[in-house]
Amino acid sequence: MKGTGIDMNLLIVDDEISAIEAVQLGVNWDRLPYENRYVAQSMPEAIAQIGQHSVDVLLCDIEMPQGTGLDLLKWINENKPGICCIFMTCHADFTFAQKALSLGSLEYILKPLDMEHLEEVLRRGAEKVKADRQRNQASSYLESGKRALEKQFWHALFLGEVSVEKQGINMYLKRAQLDISLDGKFLSMLVSPGQFSEILGSSDRKLFGFALRNVAEEILQELPLHHELMPLSEEKLLVVVTLQSSEEEEILGKLLPECGRRLIEASDRFLNMPICCLAGEVVSLYEIPEQMERLMVADINNVFFYKEFLYAERSMPLAETFLYEEFITDRFLKYQGDYAKIIGEIRQTLAEYRRQLKLDEDFLKQFYMGIYYMLKGFADNHGIFLSNVINLKKNRSLLVKTGDSPEDLLAWLDYILEIIQAYEWDEAGPPHTIEQVKGYVEKHLGDELHVEKLAEQVHLNADYLNRIFKKETGISISRYVIQRKMERAKWLLHHTDWTLVEVAAAVGYYNYSSFTRSFTKTTGMTPQKWKSKQP
Repeated sequence: MKGTGIDMNLLIVDDEISAIEAVQLGVNWDRLPYENRYVAQSMPEAIAQIGQHSVDVLLCDIEMPQGTGLDLLKWINENKPGICCIFMTCHADFTFAQKALSLGSLEYILKPLDMEHLEEVLRRGAEKVKADRQRNQASSYLESGKRALEKQFWHALFLGEVSVEKQGINMYLKRAQLDISLDGKFLSMLVSPGQFSEILGSSDRKLFGFALRNVAEEILQELPLHHELMPLSEEKLLVVVTLQSSEEEEILGKLLPECGRRLIEASDRFLNMPICCLAGEVVSLYEIPEQMERLMVADINNVFFYKEFLYAERSMPLAETFLYEEFITDRFLKYQGDYAKIIGEIRQTLAEYRRQLKLDEDFLKQFYMGIYYMLKGFADNHGIFLSNVINLKKNRSLLVKTGDSPEDLLAWLDYILEIIQAYEWDEAGPPHTIEQVKGYVEKHLGDELHVEKLAEQVHLNADYLNRIFKKETGISISRYVIQRKMERAKWLLHHTDWTLVEVAAAVGYYNYSSFTRSFTKTTGMTPQKWKSKQP
């Protein structure tokens, strides 16, 4: 039976070498699927063999001086479960048999051994191991499929593809046979390099995202709560933690910040990339999409903080931050746009703190946090994202030095105030994001238009843009682009004498069969048939 693809390893344990030799010589091994046979004469020797080799079946004497076969089986159950055990003994002791069976022994056979019976028992042992392997593999496949469906559910929920109504979510979970609790509590954490992702090319983003995911998986293994880790984009990750009780919430409150800081440190040290961990609050399942939207907005607006773990929806806890914010805001109100005076008074304040020896790294950091909150409120009031206004590359180079000296802080502040001063606000407010996207699409119907490319035009995350677009228009961006391309194609088919290939190219399709599929799906008929029906 060797070479059948189910070859296994056997360990024979007996304190009498003659008993081992009798088994070795008496069994017809050609009829059994055992590739290797190892031997031991005591429990310590058996444990050493199991440590050195992969053992599938154990044939073991019960009565041995340095630990009985029952002791060895107990050790196996605790340390190497999965090995099939067959006992042999000289004594027909019911107590031994009962104990052996209770520990999971396959068979209990008496010496002197009947070799034909032993061969049958060894065959059954191999079959049991094979059946257990197949069952475990099937269970593993089932679990993997379940985890994939669970990740798919979360991703669909974040993108707004699942109704947040209780009935809609319940139907989705039942259809996918997922046991996510409708009454459970959840916390989401967005892991993002933020503004620093701009220094990565497309291939580098994928590589960084893969490496970051591996690091995060290792660190989050220490979080003793059910959680899902999934990519949100090429370089961003999302962690969703499921909470079943207030005790678990307390555990999470203690461990999540530490996991976040370790992840930030690992990314900085091993991947050479600063990241920020933005955590939300504990919410119900139905509130997750709204919270996710707030996290993505916080990530887009995060042009100041890096290498930080933050609860994105909470105020900074330090009282000094609010004092600095109030101080800076008062100066803006007092001087009503006279930025030279604003800078002058801030310089005087920093000089006074330096004279009083109160100017340290922590002070500078808290001061620029105050400036950040003032600017965030300023941008919110005007309905813009900070990333729309600030040159992220230049801001980065200045920002990393703000904790080094007051001169560096002032250089950064000079830049920020110059940006605000130069920005001319339209009384009607900035163009609506959705209209900007639609306008860009109309001007570029002959190009290949992807969500990522459109998101770049309006400085938004692609997933977030797709979600707000669908929320306002009722369809996804990709579907909208196809519709507009097909409308242009119909106009060209009706008003020009262009060939079908030329029309396809004019709306960005250089594969004619792809154009035909899209056109047919949109209009219900092929381009040729549609054109033939026009007057």
